[in-house]
Amino acid sequence: MKFDYQLFINLWKTEPEKREIVRNYELFIGPLGEKPLEKEFWYKQLVEPFEKFENYLIPPHISKDDYDWGLLAQLCAASLSSQINLKPDEDGVHMMITVENNSQVVTKDVNELFEFQVFRLYQIWIDENINLSVLCESDENEKIAVFNAKNNEFTIWKNMLKKIKPKKKNI
Repeated sequence: MKFDYQLFINLWKTEPEKREIVRNYELFIGPLGEKPLEKEFWYKQLVEPFEKFENYLIPPHISKDDYDWGLLAQLCAASLSSQINLKPDEDGVHMMITVENNSQVVTKDVNELFEFQVFRLYQIWIDENINLSVLCESDENEKIAVFNAKNNEFTIWKNMLKKIKPKKKNI
């Protein structure tokens, strides 16, 4: 079950509760879903600055080719609704995702997720960033707040990657 961005957006456009978001996106930004995901305005504005990282453990029952695992980590790192933590151990790097919902905190290792959960994470984080993009383009004060929050997440992600990635040695 590989994530299909175009299909996701086309289905989104038929959902009554999402139509207003699509309408606002198209009003403030332009057409939605006519470009590949990585060429979309919302992606370039809010996600692209976060470096992709794919050297983490994935569920053993899902093929590495089934998803863009670098994009999944990038979307998580850019998320304002989830926290990402990379934890290395003797087996490899575990990508831990933490979500807080009503005072309940849940942390999951991507390596332990079912395929439908991985698929759902793509949906959640794409939905989040499309909504944030509309908010940024429709309200300058919100744009400042979102960009400040994103800059904070960017710094955390950059520092996390520095600790995980091996340093190149000069020869």
